[in-house]
Formats: sequence, structure tokens, C-alpha cells
Amino acid sequence: MIDLKWLLLLKDPEGTKVTYQLIGGELPPGVKLDSGTGILKGLAPNTEDLFTFTIRALDSHVKYADHVFKMLIRGIEYSS
Repeated sequence: MIDLKWLLLLKDPEGTKVTYQLIGGELPPGVKLDSGTGILKGLAPNTEDLFTFTIRALDSHVKYADHVFKMLIRGIEYSS
């Protein structure tokens, strides 16, 4: 497993609170999005795979921005 932590940060120009939603695709197994902080964290599988997903940042006025992310997970190579 690969320990991973990403921070998605969006500042609302009006200063209202921003929440985050996964609206398309899939996160790697074991990785979760914290909707209040925008942090993606968890233990990703030790495999090589590409994950494509869309996250929406939404403010209290229901204004939003969507962005497509691509996350390439590369497994750890062990040598003896």
C-alpha cells in the first residue's frame, strides 16, 4: 500500500466556505475525499494504474468549479 495525501485548495473570492464533491470517475481504492477540507488521503493499492476523476468545488452561493484530475499510482518495486 502507498500512503498518499493531496490537498485541493480553492479560495472563494467572496470569502464563503467551499466544499468538495467527487462528481465523476473513481478515486483509487482506499483513498477518500474529505468534503470539508479538500484533502484526498488514504492507502492506495501497490499497483500501477491510472485513475481519472472529477472534483467539484462548491461555495455557499451554489457557484462551482469542476476540474478533472488524473492520478497515476505506481507500485513500489522491491529488490532482493
